[in-house]
Amino acid sequence: MASKLDAIRTELNTLFVERTAEVNALLVCLVAKQHMLLIGPPGTAKSALVRALCERIGASYFNWLLTKFSTPEELFGPVSLQSLKAGKYERIIAGKLPEAEVAFLDEIFKANSAILNSCLTVLNERLYHNNGGAVKCPLQFAVGASNEFPQGEELGALFDRFLVRFVVQYISEDAGFEALLKGSSAKLTKLSTKELEAEQTAAASVTVPDKVLAEVVGLRRALGAEGIVVSDRRWRESLSLVRAAAHLAGRVEAENADLEVLCSVLWSDPSQRDKVAEVVMKVANPFKRQALEFADEVTSIFKDKDLNSADAVTEIRKKLKDVAKRVVEATKVAKANGADSTALVAVEDRIRTENKALVAKFLDLEG
Repeated sequence: MASKLDAIRTELNTLFVERTAEVNALLVCLVAKQHMLLIGPPGTAKSALVRALCERIGASYFNWLLTKFSTPEELFGPVSLQSLKAGKYERIIAGKLPEAEVAFLDEIFKANSAILNSCLTVLNERLYHNNGGAVKCPLQFAVGASNEFPQGEELGALFDRFLVRFVVQYISEDAGFEALLKGSSAKLTKLSTKELEAEQTAAASVTVPDKVLAEVVGLRRALGAEGIVVSDRRWRESLSLVRAAAHLAGRVEAENADLEVLCSVLWSDPSQRDKVAEVVMKVANPFKRQALEFADEVTSIFKDKDLNSADAVTEIRKKLKDVAKRVVEATKVAKANGADSTALVAVEDRIRTENKALVAKFLDLEG
């Protein structure tokens, strides 16, 4: 079954360019039975990604675009006229949110007060109150999407229901954009409901040892020193994600590396994202954090440079050579410590590619 989840991860990464982190987080949330929020502009494949995952797990899927004019009937079904005649106020929930195993709620923060409370109950308690009775919802996990962050205190509770939060951007790299234009196809690996439940049970049994819990305590202290306060409930529930991440990595005991998922859990204001990532990655994967810093440095080298100037190209190549030397040294240290050096190697590859292009550019200018 683990191989099926690996196959699904590969398929989704083939279909969706520059969405590796989002794909990983979706699978973690699915296995942990936690909700996820995607914030970003239209056209960033938010709904397509969730739909593609749903096709592979054979789950009943509910997808709805909310507006300020949306009515409860759209999400929870029409009122039964037959029940009204009998003096009952009961909705026909067939095919609606209360019966969904996976839900995608687009523009979730446009939900009005008539919908908000019922949504909160479904997301948090997996219950829908219909005619005074509590209907148990089979919801595995829900993904909310929005073009903007929530505005207003009344949406704070809804925002908090999504344990994992991602900010999605348009494709940034030219190679990725070209891949998008060409399009791609992938196999369709199927994971049955029974198999998914087995994965979820296995993930819930993963052990989080004391040494990892001690790191979590340290994260709380470090974030508190930066003025970032996270609720006790969010800290507690985040461990289900850590267990799921370890399970997806093939482990029965969590390691520091599994704490990386907390980068998308422990911030509430967009201004906190970078600091949270910095604090978490120092513990979870310091070499990956170092790779991100190298990647940012490479990007800054090209900023505001005239690539039609031979002198500018020469200067860029010199700076890239310096970064490349430090990346190689960091990669050696990572490998010597038995750490994952994938991100560092990717930076090496990027610098090599950039340098080849610069050499060609320089020869063209000199010629």
